[in-house]
Amino acid sequence: MTLKSTEKKLESARRYREEHKESIKKWHQTIGKQREARLRITFKLDVLTHYGNGKLVCVMCGESRLACLSIDHINGNGCQERKKFGGNGYGYKFYRYLKKNDYPKGYQTLCMNCQFCKAFLDKSWNKVHERRKATQCLKMLAGSC
Repeated sequence: MTLKSTEKKLESARRYREEHKESIKKWHQTIGKQREARLRITFKLDVLTHYGNGKLVCVMCGESRLACLSIDHINGNGCQERKKFGGNGYGYKFYRYLKKNDYPKGYQTLCMNCQFCKAFLDKSWNKVHERRKATQCLKMLAGSC
């Protein structure tokens, strides 16, 4: 393709966008948003299933409701990663990053209850009486899911 033909195509596309501005805007507000929502859910399902050992479940308790599931940073370094991806749209950007990078190690699928207990357990592991409470919390949650 020559430079002139490329320029002609770009100019033609620009004119089309100018002439059909309203219909393009309407398309993006309806169909475009629907496609984007489906894409976001697809990324989330793929990533959570991969890190759930091939199942869409929490690896600790077996919770399977999508609204309850999220990615857990096994080493607890999620704060640093959130800064790297920015606050807005973090979930989708992060799921896309994991999938594009061939699912790097260091993550697992957990439900929010198990995430909370893990955080509680990590913060209180050095205190013996707190460790017992955290262990009880994990046992209770495992039985309630």
